[in-house]
Amino acid sequence: MALKMDEGNLTIYQEACGARGDPHLPVTPLQGLGTDAMIGNVPFPGPLLSGECDHREVYRYIVSEWQRCLWDDHIKDKEGAELVWLLLALLWNRNGKVSGKDVAMLLMQKVQATDTRDSYEAELVNLLVLGDINEAQKLLIRNEDWAHALALDCILRRASCDPDVRRFISDLDINDPLKTLYHLYLGIMPGGAYSFGEDFLEDTWRDWRTHLAIVLTNCACPIRLKLAVKALASTLKMKGQIWSAHFCCMAIQAELEHYSPYHTMILIGQNFSMKAEFASDAAIQRTEVYEYILSLRKGIQSPHFQPFKIIYAWKLFWSGRYIEALKYAEAVASVMLDNATGLCSTMGSLLNLCHALPPKLPCWTEPEWMANFKRFCEYLARKKTEEAQHLTETAMVSDSPCVRAQDKEMEVHGGDGGAPAHDNSPVVPVHDFSLDHCADLIPTEVALQLNAGREEHKLQCPVELATSDDSVRHISDPMLITDKPKRKSAIKRFWIRCLSWCGKAEH
Repeated sequence: MALKMDEGNLTIYQEACGARGDPHLPVTPLQGLGTDAMIGNVPFPGPLLSGECDHREVYRYIVSEWQRCLWDDHIKDKEGAELVWLLLALLWNRNGKVSGKDVAMLLMQKVQATDTRDSYEAELVNLLVLGDINEAQKLLIRNEDWAHALALDCILRRASCDPDVRRFISDLDINDPLKTLYHLYLGIMPGGAYSFGEDFLEDTWRDWRTHLAIVLTNCACPIRLKLAVKALASTLKMKGQIWSAHFCCMAIQAELEHYSPYHTMILIGQNFSMKAEFASDAAIQRTEVYEYILSLRKGIQSPHFQPFKIIYAWKLFWSGRYIEALKYAEAVASVMLDNATGLCSTMGSLLNLCHALPPKLPCWTEPEWMANFKRFCEYLARKKTEEAQHLTETAMVSDSPCVRAQDKEMEVHGGDGGAPAHDNSPVVPVHDFSLDHCADLIPTEVALQLNAGREEHKLQCPVELATSDDSVRHISDPMLITDKPKRKSAIKRFWIRCLSWCGKAEH
């Protein structure tokens, strides 16, 4: 079997030569590839960067791995694995731009090869997948399927669905493709996306591919489409069909997610719930192919996938492939320099790789990207240290005896419980740090210095300084005299702490 691109369409056809190709090339299980067996029929052309790698070599690798999975008996979800590689080939041919109808036609091409339904039901399903609802309704009438014809007509007219019609829809088998269509038009989550029961893998459920194809071509709301497809992917994942689950996510071109037990789209074909290698080489390779194809359309790479690229680069390093490891380090560093917001363990691992590579490479000259990455890591580490020191100094000021005594004095004389209901002092906003609004909180000695400074700069001081006591009173400005409830003493304590700290700094 082989793939053929005919006017943009993907076609599967039988080769005239032998079925298994070259008998001397061993068939290696996709899940069992190790660092010493990462080269298959076609070497992986990584790192895959838009505009730098050979676009045709990526397609050769896709076709090679598709042919390999056809004869690999170690894959549990073989049907889903084949669909994944076919979809990758279709995405490659369209530069990452495919519609729901394109994916639906790919699904139906595989369904028709193993379909056991009669001609009437198969024709009806094809019309539903193509989105030709009017022709499907005519087919129902010609075959005197009046119940479905009436229900479909009621939904298409956008009229208020009759209770009898709703009862008819609810009584339908959960595996009926028409029930999935009805649910989409009624704005209900299709039951075929999550309610499969214990006989999910039996013939009574028929085929999840038909339900997915109907959802992709008949759901007009993008949000509802993503919810329905992700619900189907989660169900397939729970049932152990990890390849099929990832195909559902790829059908809507879902973004790669960071590692979490609750996420599905992490590494294509990798089941993290099973006791196996955490991130196999083959899973990283095919996920990188998917990331590369999406980057052709979006122009950016997934930041969540970069930690797995570092794992792959370390595997290349330990297998003696230092040049390839250096290329991956450069690719990941460029993404991190564009998206990094702080020092993380991933950047530390990449930095360790940058320090480990020079002794292994002869005639080493540090490239510019590596020097920039090291400086960036040093800057982030220095910034983090300064922030920690600032927090420590702030804590020391808050715990000083002077501040604690002032807090205690404020609690005795101006506490929350003994404060009068009203006062002529202005209300001081927490965010306003101007002297005009904080004059009533400034001690006399400090206010004298501020007043002198204002006279030097020919500025008008908003306060008159008292001569007989230490209080500060306002000038007769109606804008500054308000009759509002007194604020809590937290603001006063804040300013006393600040001014006390300034006094310490002068000494």
